Amino acid sequence: MADTKISALTAVTSPAGTDEFAVNQGGASKKITLAQIGTALGTDASYITAAASSALSAEIVIPGLAGSADCLPTSPSAYDDEFEGSSLDGDWTTIGSPTITVANSLVRLYSASTGTFQLHGILRSAPSTPFTVTMKLVDQLTGASYRSTHLMVGEASPGKYMGHQYGSTSTYGPGDSNVGYGIWSSRTARSSWGGDVAWGVGLPCYLRLVVASSTSVTTQFSLGGKVFRTINTAVNPGFTVGSVAIMISGQDNSVQAEAYVDWVRFT
Repeated sequence: MADTKISALTAVTSPAGTDEFAVNQGGASKKITLAQIGTALGTDASYITAAASSALSAEIVIPGLAGSADCLPTSPSAYDDEFEGSSLDGDWTTIGSPTITVANSLVRLYSASTGTFQLHGILRSAPSTPFTVTMKLVDQLTGASYRSTHLMVGEASPGKYMGHQYGSTSTYGPGDSNVGYGIWSSRTARSSWGGDVAWGVGLPCYLRLVVASSTSVTTQFSLGGKVFRTINTAVNPGFTVGSVAIMISGQDNSVQAEAYVDWVRFT
């Protein structure tokens, strides 16, 4: 093949195992195929491609990080959402009046003024019990009482909710917040509060609900996504679980609230 600048070559639209790359092996020029690279790297690296806005995107798992909690599951659930693309999947319904933005594999939830004891966010149907749902909270606005981001289970139709929350007060910094849970009789009324059980929790934070049944929901959190600490065991939310929601609120206060979530996954 004649010498050609890489920038002048036609872009590959669908990588194939037979694609070839030039390599220098012991001073000798040789070639290697994409399939050979995958075999050599084994489970420590993989590539995933998908069409996005008519352009090819790629996610690269770096060798040595294959055990990270952020790697895509080997067998993902049909309920999982990595928040790719530029809008929410059709499975989600907006609850309250948040501003929802999807970009850079994150979903942003924002409210300029939450209202007192009002939830704003997104909701989707839940699998049949038992199931476990985990959410990675990347960042949230802190520095006001009581800005919170919630991973929740709810009734099949928007109604009652039970939530695991990451919250802040006016004295907390971005790396010093708490986790706890509350039960809501509606989107605008919290009926019970489980208290701030764990303090000094930084970001990112992984929130998890282990839903054994509609009468037994256990809350857990993790700083790295691998080791989870149980906070509340076998809480009875008082309703039949039929949905999962990601919410923001000001709890006792009406405040500006903002959160970024990387993904939500089910097992």
